[in-house]
Amino acid sequence: MGELRTIRWEEVSENADSLFRVWTDGRELQWAKKCWQALSKRSLASYTNQVERTSVIIRLIALADIYRKFCDLAFDEAYEPEYAAWADELNLEVFRVAQRIGPQFECDEETDVHTLVDQALCELTEFGDDSFLFVSLWNTVDDEKAESDGEIERSKSTRAYEDCEIDWTENAYSVLNAELSGEKQQAFNWVCQGFCS
Repeated sequence: MGELRTIRWEEVSENADSLFRVWTDGRELQWAKKCWQALSKRSLASYTNQVERTSVIIRLIALADIYRKFCDLAFDEAYEPEYAAWADELNLEVFRVAQRIGPQFECDEETDVHTLVDQALCELTEFGDDSFLFVSLWNTVDDEKAESDGEIERSKSTRAYEDCEIDWTENAYSVLNAELSGEKQQAFNWVCQGFCS
């Protein structure tokens, strides 16, 4: 068995910017960092071999996928998954992705490698659901967007995102129970149904 290594946020933060960035002044990178720290505490950012490392990187892609789909559903921010491009950016080897997905993966034999990687990563980015996840996703949007949508009012003291700890459960009751627009309900249902498109 190999040495246990952990991928720290600092090692993926530069690439995370292109994976998560939706808003100009949003808090999506802080949300991603908080999620990564939670994964790290549970040893889900650690690996002992290259197949396990691939699984760790796929978790980062899954987080980005969750966030981007959420923004598409809740705020109508168009999103088209770029799994293969993200895998390339994160130095995921096609061979390791193939090892991770295993022989049960069904595909058209005439499909190009780029599309196969895209399909494999789509299948590998499975995850659970939670109301807290919805609230934390909602709280990544800047104050002006939330206020202009008439959804929630946040204290302006949370503007210094880099210098303070963000309360991801901020206004949870309001987020979950007030101003239930069609888009908000659609996004919440998507989260509660296990992120099924």
